[in-house]
Amino acid sequence: MTHTEEEARELWCPQSRVLTHTSAQDGKGRTYEGGYAWNRAPNTFDRHDEDNPPYIPHAAGCVASKCMMWRWAQKPNPDWRPSGAMGTWPMQDHRNDPPMYLEDTTRGYCGLGGRP
Repeated sequence: MTHTEEEARELWCPQSRVLTHTSAQDGKGRTYEGGYAWNRAPNTFDRHDEDNPPYIPHAAGCVASKCMMWRWAQKPNPDWRPSGAMGTWPMQDHRNDPPMYLEDTTRGYCGLGGRP
């Protein structure tokens, strides 16, 4: 499914992580530092449904075209015409033919899952 950049920025990114820092002391006064990385968390631990969607922090959202995995959608090129039969003799040079598809810079998709 393709999206505009504004639509994509409302979506969750499975590759993003939010770091959380924690520290704790044991009974002997020693301090332990740590943390964990996450990208979504449940609002309730017993169920997920339309009334209780998972919490997705802003930092774990899609960044659209600023991401290396973002791919622009393609649209048919109205100027493209087949220039002749492929594989005929003598071989025709197709290097200067217009491309069959053009980039649609208004819509794109996440390249992580392949082409939609």
